[in-house]
Amino acid sequence: MPQPNNRVELRYHDDERRSEYLSGGVPGWSWLGLKPVLEAARLDALYINFLSGWELDLDTTSLVRASFPGPIYCDLHMLVMAVQPDGLRVAKPLPDVSAWCRCFDILQVNEEEMSMMAPDSMALAATAIASGVSCLCVTLGKRGAVYVAAPGVEQLSDIARAGAFSATISTSSRGGGGALGALRTGLVPAVAPRIDGPGDPTGCGDVWGATHFSRLLAGDMLTEAMSAANRAASRNVEHRGATGLANHLRGELSAT
Repeated sequence: MPQPNNRVELRYHDDERRSEYLSGGVPGWSWLGLKPVLEAARLDALYINFLSGWELDLDTTSLVRASFPGPIYCDLHMLVMAVQPDGLRVAKPLPDVSAWCRCFDILQVNEEEMSMMAPDSMALAATAIASGVSCLCVTLGKRGAVYVAAPGVEQLSDIARAGAFSATISTSSRGGGGALGALRTGLVPAVAPRIDGPGDPTGCGDVWGATHFSRLLAGDMLTEAMSAANRAASRNVEHRGATGLANHLRGELSAT
């Protein structure tokens, strides 16, 4: 029997806080089912966004990393959320943080997600970079986004992987994790929405990540790509509800 599609009900508390209730039960990918899809797609890069939280388990994600030579971007998102019996999504700690980090070249989290992985952003950055992540991005809503980049990583071509990217000399086979030098960090300020009154943050993290990675793939420097992502997320705030998000992503409402 086909599984019911996942359905999310949003209940707003203010212009930044909301509760999510999930129903439905589309199962996650198995490696047996995912492997031929990845091979047939012949992708140059891979963007992973956990929308249910169980699309991929750690073993399957590790196999994706081992078999895919290109850059992998991950928006961790619902991987750190549990579902209560009534469907309410609540934050939960993420076990095996370093093992998850080993699967990705660029990792995106928000503040709540970060708190489920480490005490603070620098603690998470230490774990992520040591595990091979080349850039950790923490989105901060109205304050913008902060990043921590591995030594020598200023754009996507600086991520060195065997058989793929080779612009950075590293002592390991992964990204900047083994490169010598100081980590680089900074805050990229947000762009204020052009609206009077409260906006709607629904989907802002999705818009942010999609814009950020697409701009990196186009050759932007790290902070340039983050600035573009901030602008896109700000425009998304101007459009109410998931329908506005879909229209925005299709470019029917406003360009970044």
